[in-house]
Amino acid sequence: MLSDDPCPVCLGTGAEPGTMPRVCPSCEGSGVQVSMNGTTVPCPTCLGRGLIVDHPCHACHGSGRAEGTHTMQIRIPA
Repeated sequence: MLSDDPCPVCLGTGAEPGTMPRVCPSCEGSGVQVSMNGTTVPCPTCLGRGLIVDHPCHACHGSGRAEGTHTMQIRIPA
């Protein structure tokens, strides 16, 4: 079974080892902004993450996720 595991290089941060993501200055880390009509929308600067990665991880390209496999055992009745 395929799953999204944390990237083994950046440990899920999305940032190159030795660097850290910074809090988005537009939404102050909330990931959302209030639009003109009063509804909340994802922040256009950080795309709703609340963090900005200045130096993306070379392995996961800033996503913080890596494809992994897990074995599952299930019983299927006759």
